[in-house]
Amino acid sequence: MNSTRTMWLVSCASLALPFVAHAQNISWTNTPGGKWEAAANWDQGSPTSNQSAILITNANSKTVTLDAATASGFPGTLAVSNLTLSSIAASTNTVSIGMGGPTVALHILNNFTLSGGGALFITNSALQVDTPGGNGTIVVDGLATVASGGTFLATNATVLLGSTNGADGEVSIAGAMVVSNLDAGLVSNSVGQITVLSGGSLTGTNSDSLVVGYALGSGGTITVSGGTLQFGVSHDFSQWVVGYNSGATGTLWLTGDVLTFTLDAQRHCILGTPESV
Repeated sequence: MNSTRTMWLVSCASLALPFVAHAQNISWTNTPGGKWEAAANWDQGSPTSNQSAILITNANSKTVTLDAATASGFPGTLAVSNLTLSSIAASTNTVSIGMGGPTVALHILNNFTLSGGGALFITNSALQVDTPGGNGTIVVDGLATVASGGTFLATNATVLLGSTNGADGEVSIAGAMVVSNLDAGLVSNSVGQITVLSGGSLTGTNSDSLVVGYALGSGGTITVSGGTLQFGVSHDFSQWVVGYNSGATGTLWLTGDVLTFTLDAQRHCILGTPESV
């Protein structure tokens, strides 16, 4: 009798254990592209912060669109945990963010990865990536365009352009991009290119640093053509590194001026004497 009672108690305890639901990835499935908020375009319904990751990685070139209707009618889809954007060879998956107001944002709570075959376009809207803890990374091995009225905010993260062997990361800025640190051309045989156009700005915050061309065989280029570039502690040049390691190429172009740099013992860039051209 005692044995039977014990088994019954254990069975009841097992039934009382709570059910734990695990967050799932959500993947884009609609081949032609379409609206971000449309549940039918995804394998697990519309995006929310409850999913562990949002993946737009399937074959064929397409554009996933966030517009004013997304912002006004489906605000619950504008906060997600993680976003990965890429595609297979010879095709491009683009996320286009144009929601009708510079303060209206797609908010990524953790990490953003823009790999080869991925493209990002922001205009009259914002993309905010939190990477909590202040030491996160954002990978840009595809093409990111911050058009006029657009803002790319990554104030807690290091943005890596050219993070893997053979990768080519490009950022074009006519709006505003604000990051903690930025490395262009991080690993061997990678390329990182940043262009700051007229009216655009690239700004570093906190203990910010700018590295252009880091590893052997890598290439980093920053071109400022009528825009604004502010990096380093108090926005001086003490944290600028151009061509860090032997065999790395770092290039800084400024329309209308030539800046001559030397390197100190810590391999930080020191601003030389500008020469007008």
